[in-house]
Amino acid sequence: MYYAAAVAASNYLVSLIHLALEFNKTAGLPVDISFNALLPLIKGTLRNIGARGIPDALTGPTARGDVKTVSAHLQAIENDAPALLPLYRCLGLFTVDLGKAKGTLNQEAADKLIALLGPQNSDSDKPVRERM
Repeated sequence: MYYAAAVAASNYLVSLIHLALEFNKTAGLPVDISFNALLPLIKGTLRNIGARGIPDALTGPTARGDVKTVSAHLQAIENDAPALLPLYRCLGLFTVDLGKAKGTLNQEAADKLIALLGPQNSDSDKPVRERM
């Protein structure tokens, strides 16, 4: 499990940044411009994790319970990069638990996000690892 943690923290971080670059590439941004645009956000996120910890460093539509924005993301990805949709959905479901832990995502919004991001499931109060 220690090695799996290291892979998640290092290798999968690289993969997540690659995912972001792929989304921007689909939007028409060259990789070098995309990376330079995202780098301050990436560094800021790492600083926030160090300073505030997880889940308090979490920001974004899932943390806010912004179902409309997540729905728009899903539609755009489905239209423009459908191969990346399962990964976005999986990460979104995993992020719902962090939003709830942070206290910025209420159960009603969490239920809507879970319904949107994953299969119909009445066990929305369970952690994502038990829903998958």
